[in-house]
Amino acid sequence: MAAAIIACAGFAAPAQAAGTAGTYTTGRSEVGLVAYESDLAFANNSIQVVAWVSSALPSTKVPSGTVSLLSDTTGKVLSVGDVNTDEPFLGVTFMDSPALSLGANYFKAAYSGDANFSPKTIRFAIQGISGPKTQTAITVSPAGSSVAGLPITITARTTALPSGPLTGRPVGEYILEIDGVEVDYHYIGAGWQYVFTVTNLPAGQHMFTVRYVDQLGNYGSSTSAPVTYTVTPALGAVKTEFHSSHHGDIPAGTAVTVQAVIKPGVVGGATPSGWVQFYDWNTKVGSPVKLVNGKAGYTHSTLKYGKHVLQARYLGSSSYMAVFTPARTVIIGS
Repeated sequence: MAAAIIACAGFAAPAQAAGTAGTYTTGRSEVGLVAYESDLAFANNSIQVVAWVSSALPSTKVPSGTVSLLSDTTGKVLSVGDVNTDEPFLGVTFMDSPALSLGANYFKAAYSGDANFSPKTIRFAIQGISGPKTQTAITVSPAGSSVAGLPITITARTTALPSGPLTGRPVGEYILEIDGVEVDYHYIGAGWQYVFTVTNLPAGQHMFTVRYVDQLGNYGSSTSAPVTYTVTPALGAVKTEFHSSHHGDIPAGTAVTVQAVIKPGVVGGATPSGWVQFYDWNTKVGSPVKLVNGKAGYTHSTLKYGKHVLQARYLGSSSYMAVFTPARTVIIGS
């Protein structure tokens, strides 16, 4: 805080706030007067108010006297501070505010004047912000589980404790932990949140947490509740064949037997298991048929007059992805 005070005491005064009103006495010099909070102003807490008095015109004389902090509504004196007349805090005084409300808090700062300088009163605001206690939560997408190799997003957001948004400027950083190990960190973003993206998690169950830390110590740290997440192995591809006992034009009443063959997509892969659903155009026919040694069959015994596109769909398994087979066309004549 000393650094901030020195900064305000050693250089030209900031521009006077809008709405400032002053009172002067004939024969004395005018002054410039500003007042502001010394640090983050949290609601329900008092804050040290810094007031700075300086000669409005070049002068070898130094303002003395006092500055009073007044209620904007009643004019009641809330705090009084003596104006420093020595470096490095020349013209600076300190006062304590009452507990602040959330949002804008209006006050007046009244300089008493002295033998050389006129009194002056200004109106100013201190913005009460939520905090400093925090709570952090995370949401994961896709929710619950995903396939190895696909991106997972972890959105962290920090709010005020016990409730409500944090209204101050976002500061600090997030630290992402997976299975108790710190794997990434990032400065907090707009809206007191940040989105992590993870793409290299192995198959299995994992635990996500995000910790919020303010290195400056203005806001309290908080850690999200852990989220359990499952990464399933990436599904393998298959090769498919589709065989038909007939194709092209055939007489009415002809039974057509078809067979789906499902093979691993790589040499040496495990033989696919699971079920196959057969189709006539986009219509399912019969119930799914279980694969035996990678093969499943079905007989179309009641095909009606006209064109039929026969096909099958492998329904997939815990190891292989679902996929349609090639199709075969038959045309039933009269």
